Amino acid sequence: MRRYETILILDPELSAEQRTPVVERIRETLLREGGTLVRIEEWGTRRLAYAIRKKERGWYARFDYCSGRAAVNEIERFCRIDERVLRFLTVLLDPRPDVERILEEASRAETQAAAAAQASAPSEDLGTAAPGAETSAAEPTAAEPSAVENAGPAASAEEA
Repeated sequence: MRRYETILILDPELSAEQRTPVVERIRETLLREGGTLVRIEEWGTRRLAYAIRKKERGWYARFDYCSGRAAVNEIERFCRIDERVLRFLTVLLDPRPDVERILEEASRAETQAAAAAQASAPSEDLGTAAPGAETSAAEPTAAEPSAVENAGPAASAEEA
């Protein structure tokens, strides 16, 4: 088993519902072939270095996984024949990875990211900003609680 990464560039005009089957197909292929998916990073739409099929932008995703060569061959075969995929690239990261250590590091990183997101959520709900962050005059601060309480439905529509 080796560690690989595959980067996909999909057609940017696809909706999220149209991109999901491509991502799920790759995930299912890895699991069916006995591979281990470490992480999927969806980078979103970015400008391409050069036009591909007359498109200046592409939707990027990165798959980090451990598997045998059969899974890589199947993923690449799927990417070649699927018209939604503009480009793909698979790179060997490690010929002899320690899968348990990689999965532990990935789960630890996800836990830390979730904790950081949860820790920042209460300060955003109160309307306070992080140190060094700018606030606009339209945003109520903790010193002006009556502006939020007495604003009514019109202000809540503006906030959304």
